Amino acid sequence: MKTISANVYLLILSIISAGSAAELTKQYEPGGRMVKIVSFEELKAATTNPNILIIDVREPHELQETGVVPNSINIPLATVKDVLASSPGEDFKKTFGKDKPDLDSEIIFTCRSGKRSAAAYAIAEDLGYKNLKNFDGENSINFASIRLYSGDNKLALFEEVKNLKAGTTLIDVREPKELKETGVIPKSFNIPLGEVEDAFKSLSNEAFQKKYGLQKPKEDYPLVFSCRSGVRSAKAMAAVEKLGYNNVKNYKGGWLDWEEQSKSK
Repeated sequence: MKTISANVYLLILSIISAGSAAELTKQYEPGGRMVKIVSFEELKAATTNPNILIIDVREPHELQETGVVPNSINIPLATVKDVLASSPGEDFKKTFGKDKPDLDSEIIFTCRSGKRSAAAYAIAEDLGYKNLKNFDGENSINFASIRLYSGDNKLALFEEVKNLKAGTTLIDVREPKELKETGVIPKSFNIPLGEVEDAFKSLSNEAFQKKYGLQKPKEDYPLVFSCRSGVRSAKAMAAVEKLGYNNVKNYKGGWLDWEEQSKSK
């Protein structure tokens, strides 16, 4: 399938959305519940608004196949209730790289067609969240028909991570306690996100190897960053690119994708 840039994607999506603006502003009723709809333009604006949390409830492998909405976080539908109801704020921040929303926070749910995100909307509403909207993808564009990539399309897929090429270093930026709870991807090294910039910027080669168990990579060495779902690893990738590293990828989907795909292989 031929890919297109994010800018072209946004242009196509805005044209299609313009023709169905009336539908996007209506409310519809899945399972007997009225759900507020957000338009494409509102979703697009939300991607640059730090006060709005965008939650994509698709499975990690779907994000690999189609790409992601910029600045969204991934909480698969089956885990939405547990994460929003039970996850402590500190754990939420470490896992998703964003503050856990309070009951008055503005949240936009999205998926492939709007059905699973509507179900997530209902779950959040039952938990007491009051400022919710759903992006009804069916009223704008089929996510399976084209791909949206955030940034420069520097994504590593499962097969690439599974069969790392010689000389490629895989760095997991989760916290050590997360690794103990879930396990690790083979051949990966752990450098928590909060240490990445200082490690690559300030540590000597000797100190780097002593602390993390690998030689400090040179700027042109191939690196792949991973975390739980791809959010923190994207931040790690951006951090080292600012330091001059130019051969870096993000394993979008992270441990969640690794665990799911490993079971299905």
